[in-house]
Parts: sequence; C-alpha cells; structure tokens
Amino acid sequence: MHRLQIVIFLFILCVCSCSGDPYDDFIKKFTDNYNSQNFVESYDLTAEVFKKQVSKEYFVQILTSTFTNAGKINSHKVAESSAQGRIFHLTCERLTLALSVALDSEGKAAGLFIKPVQNTSGGAQGMIDNWKANKANAGLVVGKIKDGKADIQFYGVANKENAAPLNAGSIFEIGSISKPFTGILLHLLINEGKIAMNDPLNKYLPEEGHLPKIDGKDITVRNLVTHAACLPRMPGNFNPPASGTQNPYMQYTEKDLLAFLPSAPMADCSPGKSSLYSNLGAGLMGYILTRVYGKSYTEMFNERLAKPLQTKSFGVMPPSDKWTHGYTESGTAHPNWDFTDALVGAGGVDASAEDLSTILKVLMKPDESVLGKAVRASTTVKILNDQGGIGTFWARQTSGQKTIIWHNGMTGGFNAFIGWIEGTETGVFILSNNGVDIATGLGFAIINEQ
Repeated sequence: MHRLQIVIFLFILCVCSCSGDPYDDFIKKFTDNYNSQNFVESYDLTAEVFKKQVSKEYFVQILTSTFTNAGKINSHKVAESSAQGRIFHLTCERLTLALSVALDSEGKAAGLFIKPVQNTSGGAQGMIDNWKANKANAGLVVGKIKDGKADIQFYGVANKENAAPLNAGSIFEIGSISKPFTGILLHLLINEGKIAMNDPLNKYLPEEGHLPKIDGKDITVRNLVTHAACLPRMPGNFNPPASGTQNPYMQYTEKDLLAFLPSAPMADCSPGKSSLYSNLGAGLMGYILTRVYGKSYTEMFNERLAKPLQTKSFGVMPPSDKWTHGYTESGTAHPNWDFTDALVGAGGVDASAEDLSTILKVLMKPDESVLGKAVRASTTVKILNDQGGIGTFWARQTSGQKTIIWHNGMTGGFNAFIGWIEGTETGVFILSNNGVDIATGLGFAIINEQ
C-alpha cells in the first residue's frame, strides 16, 4: 500500500492544450501554498477528475506528513518534460522530492505524484551504501535468488532503541504486496468454481452495498483485479480522526465500506480499459473473498496460502517478539498498521525474509499443485498497457528482451518490493523497516543488473 509520508496520487495522463506554459504558474502556486502550509489551497489547484479519486481530507493529511518529513521547498527545477506532463525536483530543507504533474486544459492538476528522489549512482551497491550512510535509517533486507539459490543480506537493526539485529525470522509489513496474494486467493476459489473472473461484483455484495453501473455495465471481478473498475484510490468516507492518522485503517469497517459503495464516484473512464490504481478495489476484492469463503481474511490466508507453503510468519501477524519496529524517513518510531476485513486485502499482510525467500521461489517456478496453478494464473496478463500489462494485481514491466513481474508496498514505517524475471528463477525481494522508499528502486536496480 502506498503510505502516508510518500504520497502516490493517481497519475492520470492529460495533455494540456493551454497557451503558454501553465506549469510555471502551477509550480509557483503549489510551492507558495506548500511552504505556507495552506494545503487546502493546494487541493484547489487540482482538477475534478483528481478530486473524484482523492478526498480533500486525505490530501491535506498527506501534504502535512510530507511537510513534516521534508520541510519547506527551497528551490525547484524541471527534471523531465513530455506531452503528458512535467516532473519537478523540489529541493527541501531535509529531502529532495520529485513532483510529477499532469495538467488539464484549464491548467488544473489531473494527476500528482510526489516522492523522495533516490540517489541511484553506483547502481544497487551504491544505493545500499547511501542507505547505510543515513543514520536515520533502521533496517534493510536484500534477498536475491539466482538460478534458484538464495543470498540474503541484512543491514541495520530491527529496533533502534535497543539495536536488536535483524534475522531471517524478523517480521515486516509488506503493504501493497498484499494485493497479488489476494489475487492468488481469488484464483484458488475460481478453480473451485466459487467465483469467476467475469462475474459482476454485486453478485457477492449485500444489496445495501451494491456498486452503481457505468454506462449500464456491471463492474466485474476482472475489472477489479486489473485496477480497471473506475473506482477511486480510496473510499471517500475514509477519514481517520487526527488521533488515528498513524494507524489509519484500523477504524474503517465493513459497515463503512458498504455505506460508501452505492455512491462511489466513478472516474471518467471505461471499465476494463482504463487502469487507475485503487486501494479500495483491492480491499473490496479481499472483502468479497471473505464472503465467498465464509471465513475471515486471516483465516482464509492461513488455510489456503500460509499452511500449504509451510511459512512461519506470512499473513496478518499478531504482536510478537519477532516484529521489527517501523520508522519514518526522519527516523521517528511509527506504529504498525492494523486492518479490518474491509480493506485488509489491499495492504494488511506481513512476512519475514525466510518466508519471502520461500514464496519467491514458488512464484518463479510454480508446480502443478492446486496452489501452483493459482500462482501461475495470477501472473498471466489480464489487461495490456504500455508498460507490459497487469496480471491479477501483479504489474508486468517489459525491459528489453525480458519481462519483470513485480509489486511494491509501503505502510507508515515499512517499505517492500518483490519481483522476478519471467521464465527464470532469478528474482529479488527487499524489506525495510524505515519510511524512505529504497525498496522499489533497489529491487529494480538488482534485477536490471542480472
């Protein structure tokens, strides 16, 4: 799950046809508002299509957290420009941020994407060395598997307060990497005839939670697992109180989810054709599976994934002395995230290094077992896009002659990555218990060096 301190606002590509260059005006207004902490006024710079995806409250919450970690913007420059938009590098007091902006014909932001700029000089090892040099960082696990053989390296600590070391059994939140495992659970139930890809979602929802149709068409399971259901990134009634912003999902219940779905504002898109990343969609898939299976997400996960894989700490894990402590980019301790069954399928799964090593081997070379067939089905293309397509929540990215299947995840104090080269036994997983997102860039750097 893309987390609070590093925001991923849905990046909808829009070509601006305004005369002159509206981006200069936008970045000046954004900078002035941001530095004055007028985040509501920053929200007013966004287009209606963006507002349908991201609530004002969530937007303000995100920029507040970003400001706390990065500080004021001292300067900005254009790092990349294309017909789709601009990427600005914002040099702040404590971090350099990358702000991607796509403006519509009225000069409003139809898409925003903001995250810290990573120093990728020196390749994968250079990134690790830079991470180690930052004293605010906590722990990092780098797991490489090549030709089926694992090499796992541990850096830093599980707990900064007592300098407890990391080990193969240390538990991490893996955030949005939960999504493709929710997808594997789906395929297990598909193989049993309990649900089907082309079924309408409303078939499995109580009447009071039925989704609206789009152009007379039902949203289907296939739409949901390819982020092509035109659903917003987060439900509009996801508004944790100020006291709960560090653990935002624990109070969002089944009742809240069902209350929101009938009035869910659908993006201006065509179901099955336009992919818009949605945590709501993945959470809804997990919730539907609990109704189909007849047990909680945790029970279903344990019975259908963790037990067959013989893992030790893979699933929605309770408190234990195996847990690492999460930290923000600035090194401040951050509490774990807790989920109800309403959205747990989107980001509530946890894992250790030894578990991910086992899991990655299964993902790269599934056998002919019931689980192996579900794994294989989950990684195949369900919808095509310019990057290489989407499986069942898995991203597929073409790079030269190889296709990388991957997903990343972020929570309040953790970030993670898992990916491999299709058709090989060469892959990588990254786990970190600090907020700066090293996992995604480092994961791709390692894969691209193979």
